[in-house]
Amino acid sequence: KIEAIIHDIKSERDLKSDDANELLLNSSLRRKHFPRYARVNRIKVKTKRAAKILEKGGLQVKRDEHVKGLLVLPSGTDLHAHPLV
Repeated sequence: KIEAIIHDIKSERDLKSDDANELLLNSSLRRKHFPRYARVNRIKVKTKRAAKILEKGGLQVKRDEHVKGLLVLPSGTDLHAHPLV
């Protein structure tokens, strides 16, 4: 999937090289394609509880299958003003 995204970005910008700086210049493109990750401080709150709180706020939340305490949120999610932060 990542190869397809990179191909699309290169096509949109008419890029020939694989230079990472050229591919990542536009941060709005990154927000459209990549999920937002949030680490839960498991000393203060359980991951399951944090996920439930975020879901009650209308967010679609998944737990990362590889990393304990990591939540996967939709791309562009802004948690800066959320009480859990």
